[in-house]
Amino acid sequence: MKKILLSIVALCCTVVAGAQNSSQQLSAILQKGDVATIYYGADALKSAYNAAENGSVITLTSGLFNSPGNIQKSVSIYGVGFEDGINEGVTKTTIGGAVNFLAGSDGNTTQNAKLEGVYVNNSIYVRQVENLTIAKCQFSDLIFNGTNVNGVLVRQCYFGSVNAKNNVLASLTVKNCYMAGYAYDITSDSQALFDHCIIVDGKYSHACFPASYTNNIITHSWGDNDNLTGLRYGSYAEKNIFTRSTFSSNVISVNNWFSVNCDALFSDADNISYNTSRSFTLKSPETYVGTDGTPVGVTGGDYPWYKVPSLPYVKDLKATVNGTNLDVDYEAGVSSTNPPTE
Repeated sequence: MKKILLSIVALCCTVVAGAQNSSQQLSAILQKGDVATIYYGADALKSAYNAAENGSVITLTSGLFNSPGNIQKSVSIYGVGFEDGINEGVTKTTIGGAVNFLAGSDGNTTQNAKLEGVYVNNSIYVRQVENLTIAKCQFSDLIFNGTNVNGVLVRQCYFGSVNAKNNVLASLTVKNCYMAGYAYDITSDSQALFDHCIIVDGKYSHACFPASYTNNIITHSWGDNDNLTGLRYGSYAEKNIFTRSTFSSNVISVNNWFSVNCDALFSDADNISYNTSRSFTLKSPETYVGTDGTPVGVTGGDYPWYKVPSLPYVKDLKATVNGTNLDVDYEAGVSSTNPPTE
């Protein structure tokens, strides 16, 4: 948090690129060490990324930014939230188009990149990355375009499906997410964990290759043509709530709840559908206790459902040149003084 606040102060000394136009409020702050640079307009994110180095931080205001294209550097990108009003009076940060996390331009694996607090109005593609974090974002699907994927963490996100495209995932962890789709084409050599999620999908619910499912709420789970009902053979399932009555004997099942009316689980609504105001708090958290002693679903676990980004937010950032003086006008706020998790 200290670094991002330093970025805001540093703008008074090191604002460049577009400072002469005070009417533009769509902006990206690039921080490299203790030096901050501001870029304006729809291509602000792209310009900031192009100028970034490994370890740089990019902070976005509200608004619609053009996609930076391929992300091949170890950068962290923070928005103000993936929905309007996550921070009071602040509209969401949107990236228009797909986001691609790929190997570096030198061919080496990209490490320690992060995307948080952003609505991506397309899918996120991943290839040859290590220790990638996608947090508190909304996007269409998570698609793996190649191998050498290790240490991908997706948390507190609202998105559709996971498509591994038969690539080996050395480590994929999806925690405390609302998935409006399913996971498929995960190879038997992969290590994939879905934990404390709500997974709401259609006919072939989780007809995927082996993965571990713990502490989730999973609806539908029909069988497929091979009668591999619900989870695919070789999967491990413990302490999940299912709407279905059972599944294949080839799935390792430990202390799951079956034939549960998931629409009746919650205290904030009489359904499992997603909307911006949902907390997904269980009516009976003491009944559905997970492997870690916390409630099953998105309110328990390591990252309880909380959509506010972890860093302070910036809005209405403007800079004007007045003779030899640079005037910076901005409004910043702290997202939360007591968030339940990072």
